[in-house]
This record gives sequence, C-alpha cells and structure tokens, in this order.
Amino acid sequence: MAAVSSLRGYTGKNVVRGYARWFGVDLGCALLELWMLDVDVHVDPTYAARVRATMQEKERIGRQRDERRHSARAVANWSSELESAPLFDDGLEPPPGIPF
Repeated sequence: MAAVSSLRGYTGKNVVRGYARWFGVDLGCALLELWMLDVDVHVDPTYAARVRATMQEKERIGRQRDERRHSARAVANWSSELESAPLFDDGLEPPPGIPF
C-alpha cells in the first residue's frame, strides 16, 4: 500500500510518470499497477495508447537486437569451427606444392 499512500500527497502534473520514477517501473507497468490498485487516475485514452505503442516498439527493437546478436554469434561460431577443423580428414598429407 506504499503506492496509495505516496500518491495521496502527489502534486506533480503526471501521476503515472511520477509513480513509474518513484517505484522504478516503466510507464506501461505503472498504468497497470495504478489500475490494479484502483487509484483514481484520470488518464487520457490517447496517452494510454501512446504508452502502449511505445512499449510495443521497444519490444520490437529488443527482438531485432537479439536476432542480430544471435546471428553474429552464429557466424563467429561457424568461423571458429572452420579455423579449428582439420584440413584433411582422411589422414593423407597434402600433395606437394600446395602451400597449406
């Protein structure tokens, strides 16, 4: 109930942003928690939609970053496997004159 008691004396312009900063959560989580606590917050529906859109965009960017990291690791693993792989698996020596 710390949230409810801390909001009683809140004098700032944006209750959601103040809650998010005080409790260290993002704006989407702040909106959800304030709704769950049944705090009377008059939030403009367009503001809630913008917060939702921003959260979705951040999630999309994070997925793209993870995919890039994963593909970079796959390339690095593949190239390191090539470097450590033996050149001739059959145990034969290379023909003379080949600089290996």
